Amino acid sequence: MRKLMAVACCLVLLGTIIAACGGGGGQKEDAKGSTNNSASADNHGSGQSSGQSSGQQEETPEEVTISIYYPLPDQTEARRLEDDKIRRFQEKYPHVNIVKSDWHYSIRR
Repeated sequence: MRKLMAVACCLVLLGTIIAACGGGGGQKEDAKGSTNNSASADNHGSGQSSGQSSGQQEETPEEVTISIYYPLPDQTEARRLEDDKIRRFQEKYPHVNIVKSDWHYSIRR
């Protein structure tokens, strides 16, 4: 009886794994052969809606401020790496202001 139960559990588990890994994906191709998500991403990614003419300029992105963890002063190598990441990020996203926070949790009282 135990072997039968173990085999049944294995079959159910195997069937669940196969169903979870099955292709599906839920994206259907339209008549042009491209997926629905990529067509909508093209419209949203360009910054222009379908009603706007191509001669208009894109809107400038809104200023955003984010706070990041910045390594402690004694961690010079980690600070150098973090500064490099910040520089590369700000080259790509100039409208984002970064506030460095070197706050460190300490259980000492």
